[in-house]
Amino acid sequence: MVTSTVGFPCMGAKRELKVALEAFWKDALPEDGLRAVFAEVEAAGVAAAAAAGVRLIGVGDASLSGLMADTTSRLGLEAPRHAALPAGLGRYFAASRGTAGVTALDMSKWFGTNWHDLVPEIGVPSPSTAGGAGWGDLVARVRTAQQAVGVDRVVPIVLGPVTYASSCDLSGGATVASVVAAITPSYVEALRALAATGVPEVQMHEPTLVTSAAADARPVYEAAYKELATAGVGMHLVAPYDDLGESFEWAPRLPGVTAVGLDFTTGDNLGLLRKSKWPAGVRLGAGVVDGRSVWAEADAAAATLAAVRAAAGPGVDVAVQPSCTLAHLPLDLAAERKLPAELTARLAFALQKVDLLVKLAAASAEPPREGAALLGSSMDDTIAAAIDEALFSRPASFAERRPQQFTVPGGLGTMSIGSFPQTPAIRRLRAAFKAGRLPAADYTSALDAATVECVLLQRDTLGLDVLVHGELERTDMVEFFASKMHGYAATTAGWVRSVGSLCVRPPIVMGDVSRRDAPMTVREWRVAQDAAGPDVPVKGMLTGPGTLLAWSFPRKDIPRRAQALQLAAAVRAEVADLEAAGARIIQVDEPALREGLPLKRHAWDAALTAATRAFRLATCGAAAGTQIVTHICYSDWADAAVLAALDALDADVLTVENERSGGAALTALAEAGYARDLAPGVFDIHSDVVPAADTMRARVDAFLAAGLSPERLWVVPDCGQKTASPALAEASLTAMVSAATAARAACHKAAVTA
Repeated sequence: MVTSTVGFPCMGAKRELKVALEAFWKDALPEDGLRAVFAEVEAAGVAAAAAAGVRLIGVGDASLSGLMADTTSRLGLEAPRHAALPAGLGRYFAASRGTAGVTALDMSKWFGTNWHDLVPEIGVPSPSTAGGAGWGDLVARVRTAQQAVGVDRVVPIVLGPVTYASSCDLSGGATVASVVAAITPSYVEALRALAATGVPEVQMHEPTLVTSAAADARPVYEAAYKELATAGVGMHLVAPYDDLGESFEWAPRLPGVTAVGLDFTTGDNLGLLRKSKWPAGVRLGAGVVDGRSVWAEADAAAATLAAVRAAAGPGVDVAVQPSCTLAHLPLDLAAERKLPAELTARLAFALQKVDLLVKLAAASAEPPREGAALLGSSMDDTIAAAIDEALFSRPASFAERRPQQFTVPGGLGTMSIGSFPQTPAIRRLRAAFKAGRLPAADYTSALDAATVECVLLQRDTLGLDVLVHGELERTDMVEFFASKMHGYAATTAGWVRSVGSLCVRPPIVMGDVSRRDAPMTVREWRVAQDAAGPDVPVKGMLTGPGTLLAWSFPRKDIPRRAQALQLAAAVRAEVADLEAAGARIIQVDEPALREGLPLKRHAWDAALTAATRAFRLATCGAAAGTQIVTHICYSDWADAAVLAALDALDADVLTVENERSGGAALTALAEAGYARDLAPGVFDIHSDVVPAADTMRARVDAFLAAGLSPERLWVVPDCGQKTASPALAEASLTAMVSAATAARAACHKAAVTA
C-alpha cells in the first residue's frame, strides 16, 4: 500500500527557523543565511519521511511566511503598495509585517486551524501574473529533495488556484472565477516545469472543496482543472479538514486528477464513500491518521482504514496518508522528558504519525474486514444537562449595568489589550527558574518587580486609563492556564507554528478539567493593583473557555462542548475570585470564537450556540458593576450569525482587531447595530513601524464619523504586545494615547460649542 505525506512541520527540531527569521528581521543574519537555515530544516523533514519508509513525500509546504504569501509572490499579485518596493525578501515580508509607511496585509485563520495566513488583496478582475517571481524556487527545492531521496519519491505541494483565489480579498470587480481564469496559465507553467523534473504527481491542495462554498464553485474548478490537465502530470487533489459533502460526486472526477486525498478523521467521508462509486483509475488517499490531534489512535486508524478499503471496493487503489498537513502538530514526541509515561504511550507527534502511516500500510496486507469497529464516544452531554440555566444570564441588562461600571469622562478611554513585551531578561529569569538555578521565591520577587515597573510605565509615562499587569509570568494565554488546572498536560518541546516566527505549545486535555491552583491569577493582579493605587483600575486577564479548548489538543472521548463547559466552570470561579479581590474590570478573551466554527455553514448555529453558552457560563456570574471585556481578532466576522453570537456573549466591552483588517470587523458590527462598548484597534501590533499619532487620530475620527458615541468607544491596539520590543510598544502606546487625548478634547470642544 502506498504511503504519502501532505505536509510537515518546518520550524526545526530546535526552532532553528524561528531563530533565523528573527535574526534576519533584526539585520543580524543575511538573506543567504536565512535561506540556508530554511533549506536545512526542509531537508531534515524530507530525510525523516524517507527514513520512516514513506513512499511519496510531499515537498513545498514549508515556507518563510505561508503558502498564501509564497503563491502571491510567485504569481506577482502583491498589493500595489508592496509591489512598489524593491524585489526580494524585503518586499515579501512587508506583506506580513509592514514597513515604513506601508501597512501589512490582513491575516485570517486557515480553515479552522490556529495557523494564520495572509489575505492577499486583488482589486482588478483579471490580474496579470507577468511580473511574478515564478515557480523556480519550488522547482529547485523539488530537485534538491530528489537528489536526497530519489526522483520518484518526491511530490511537489502546490496551493490550488481555486483555494488561493477564494482566500483573497477581492474588489474592483474581481471574482473567484475571474481571478482563477487569470492565474491558471501560470499554474500550467508550474506543472510543466515540475513534470520536467520527473515527479510522479503533484499535490494540489484545495481545502475550499470541503466548505459550503464548494458547490457554487464547481464550474470554476472544472474549467481550471481542464486547463491544468494539459500540463500532462497527474494531480493528487488534497481536500483536508472536513468531508467533501456535495462535492463528493464531482471533485474526484475533475480533469487530470489521478489521486484524491480525503480526511477520514473529521466529517463523514466514509459515509459518502459507502453511498458512492469511486471513479476508476483514481487513487484514494485515505487520510486516517489525524494531522490535528496528538493522540496516537493506532487502532482507530487501522479500523478506519479497513472500513475505507471495504467501502471503496475491489479494484480501488487505496493509499494511507495523514488527514491534513502534519504542520499542526509538534515535531517529535521523543523530545518530551516530563510527560507521564502512561500519557506518552497514547500520544504521537508528527514524526510518530509518519511512522504510524508506514505501519498501517504494512499491516494492510491482510484482507479488509467490513465489521471493523470505529472508535468514538457515546457519552451523553450530561455536563450541560446538569447546569442550572440561571447561570447563563447576567444579573442585569447592559443598559442597567453600564452606569455602574468604570468609565472615562468624555469617553475614548485608552488601554492595552493585555500582554506587554516579554523581554530577554524575563525569558532568562524563566529559563533559570525552570532549570532549577533560581529559587521560586527569587523568581516570584523578580517578576513582581517587573510587573510593578510595567504598571508604573502605563500609569505615569504612558497615561493609559485602564492598566494591565502585563502577563510577564505567562508563557502564553493558554499554556499558562493549563499549567494551573487538573486534566491538562503541558509539553516542554511541543512547539507548533502559529504565525510568522511565533510558536506556541498547545497543552493536552487529558481528563476532566478544574482549577488546581486556585485562584490562578489573583496574586499577580493584586501586585499590579497595589502599584497602580485605588483610583486607577487594573484589568483582570483571563482566556475564554472556547479559546482555551481551540488552542489546546482536546480529548476525543467526550464532546468538545462538554470540555468547553468544564473550562467555563473553571474560568467562572476565577472571575469570582478576581471580583472578590476587588477587580472592577475583567477581560475574558475569546479570539477563537470564529475560527473554531465548522467549515460547513449548516453546522454553524449549533457551534455558535455552544460557544456563546460556554462564554456566558464563564462570565455571567459577574456582578452588574463588574465590566466584562472580551477580545476578537484575525478572522472574518462579517456574517449575520457570527455577529448575533458576538451580541449574545453579552460582554460589556468588545475589543476588535481592526487596523490590519482595514476596519472590516468594526464596519460589520456598526452595520449590525451593535449597541455595547466597542474598542477597535488603531495600530497593528505585528508591524515593526511606530504608528503616527495623526494616523491613529484619523482612525478615531472615522469611528466617530461612523456614528459611534465617544462614551461607548475605547482606543486600543489591535492585539497584545508580547512579541514587540519594549521601545516599540512604548512608542506606539504613547502615540495612541496622544491621538485619543486629542480626539477627546475635540469632542469636548464640539459639545461645548453646540
